[in-house]
Amino acid sequence: MNVTDLRTSLRDRADTVTDPDPGARATQVQARIRALRRRRVTGVAALTVGTLAVVGTAGFLSAREPDGAEIAGQDPAATTITHENFVSHSGAYDLIGATMGKPGESTLEVTIPAPKGKVRIMMVCYGDLEGPDHWVSGYTGDSRPDRPDSNWCGGEPTTPVVPALTGTAPGPYSYDPGLTAQPEGDQLTVHVELTQEVDKNGNPIENPDDTGTYVPVSDPNVVLGVGIYSIAPPETTVAGAEIPSLIGLDGEDYAYREHRTSRLGERELTWEIPASDTVRHYDVVAKDSRSPGVTGAGVEAVLDGTSCRFNYGLPTFRAGGCLLDPGEPHTITVTIPEQQPPATAELGIVLYEKVRP
Repeated sequence: MNVTDLRTSLRDRADTVTDPDPGARATQVQARIRALRRRRVTGVAALTVGTLAVVGTAGFLSAREPDGAEIAGQDPAATTITHENFVSHSGAYDLIGATMGKPGESTLEVTIPAPKGKVRIMMVCYGDLEGPDHWVSGYTGDSRPDRPDSNWCGGEPTTPVVPALTGTAPGPYSYDPGLTAQPEGDQLTVHVELTQEVDKNGNPIENPDDTGTYVPVSDPNVVLGVGIYSIAPPETTVAGAEIPSLIGLDGEDYAYREHRTSRLGERELTWEIPASDTVRHYDVVAKDSRSPGVTGAGVEAVLDGTSCRFNYGLPTFRAGGCLLDPGEPHTITVTIPEQQPPATAELGIVLYEKVRP
């Protein structure tokens, strides 16, 4: 999701915080804040001179990297690497490359042996930066897009970066699609830059409702970084969304168990889930849930009639829900507000169970 998509999503989400109940409104507002903070990434790293260590393969690949930084790449069959600034494993994601570098180095280029499947790229940026908003922008391959995937620079991290799912118990949790790529050939090259967004006259954009072009800039205080994760093949597809066999949540893995979907064109899906002695989590999925031109409240998901109540502004999405307490049954209801949704509309609920040690 680039910043243009994000702004559209946030405008849609702003229209949905209308519930008269103060607790429900607080939940919805918190979801919007999380959606914004997903783009205010924290982290470390930058690249200039050094070597690229290849775990599980022969020899070394040369790369530019600062003293004290580490970059590691690996064949998917090799052991997942570790790095102090990035979580090595979380659900379907395993760290296969990472680097950190010196302050002031405003570009980074990393090349690793390409895994067989898709990769997720976590870009990080922090520093006492001067002037208008700075961004960390990234892309793969040799062709730079005008609007690469970009995140705002944030504060210095206090914990390792975790891919994909963010939030605090009991939820709701949020997914950030981030930069995902399908490597072509034997190597994967990731480019990361410090950028500013400018208008057609080259002036930095300060109004969040405006969009422009991301141009590379430099700053002596910036620290950039990147972590590259392999992604396990999906377990199944629900309402057009790929569902992984595992998700990572608060440092624990949760395994896919089952799901329910609505019939095409139906506006509501309810699932009564029997009690279990294990903590569980659910995702909410929707496809084509809003007619073209329709604004206002999006799909609403409610747990047990009153809990974990929140809305989704986008017509097609996969989003995290909440934790399900063990020892009692639960009912999840997902509703499209339109009385006559599109004929292709589809809703889904996906259930995960905490993996026992």
